[in-house]
Amino acid sequence: MRRSYGLVFSLAAMLAATAGHAETISCELGTKPMLVAELFFGRSMDHGRVSERAWEMFVRDTMAPALPGFTVLDAAGGWRDPETHRVIREPTKYVIVALDDTPASHEALRHVTETYSQRFHQRSVGLLLDRRCGKF
Repeated sequence: MRRSYGLVFSLAAMLAATAGHAETISCELGTKPMLVAELFFGRSMDHGRVSERAWEMFVRDTMAPALPGFTVLDAAGGWRDPETHRVIREPTKYVIVALDDTPASHEALRHVTETYSQRFHQRSVGLLLDRRCGKF
């Protein structure tokens, strides 16, 4: 059974690398330090694609309860299959979210990415983390 890699990043390594040493950043104009997460949800599966309806159910049941707010964009993703070295293209949902940099936020991101991986048979969900100043 071939599983989609989506855009492959090591969730555990990224969370471990950032959780232990929060950077101190100086914010201006009424902003505060925040954790910004960019997530890449590949939509290819062994037996088809994650449908819009399945995606919307995942957003409703998993993402919305776990994250304070987010933006979702449709994207065209790609990844290199480590066995064949071929570049595989797939439709992708790109999600960006700004959160307080707390253990609870890291746990929420872990929950969202692991739930998606399990529900839709993905090897991984791409995750990039950054600290920036922001306000809402």
